[in-house]
Amino acid sequence: MSVQTIAQCIFCCAGFYICWGCLVWVPSIYTSPGMYLVNHPVNLGTQIVASYTTTSGETKSSLLLTSGWWGLSRHFHYVPEILAAFFWTVPALFGHFLPYFYVLFLTILLFDRAKRDDDRCRSKYGKYWKKYCEKVRYRIIPGIY
Repeated sequence: MSVQTIAQCIFCCAGFYICWGCLVWVPSIYTSPGMYLVNHPVNLGTQIVASYTTTSGETKSSLLLTSGWWGLSRHFHYVPEILAAFFWTVPALFGHFLPYFYVLFLTILLFDRAKRDDDRCRSKYGKYWKKYCEKVRYRIIPGIY
């Protein structure tokens, strides 16, 4: 059920069904997964608490996730992005290189970004990043890179 358009309201007369659905059913059902999680917390996995010093000299801390998707590789979220670009391109078939330029460009861009992110995090977190890299060995593709 979705929010009703004016034409639907005219056709259905905006009676009890539509009003109750829009004001009670939709907000209750759409928020029910969040309400469940509030009342039944889930352990989101393991992490490393890393402290660092900002340029202004303030000490802060961050969580470096070592389980779930981030336990597979440090930048696993790039894998579905590259795969999506590839599968959007597949309908062009394989007769020419041009349709695949986007996939190649995106892959190079994301691999380079992952390296730059790792370098920046290494300088930011120091020994904590080293510990993180020991736990999560792969940069993007689990088991390969």
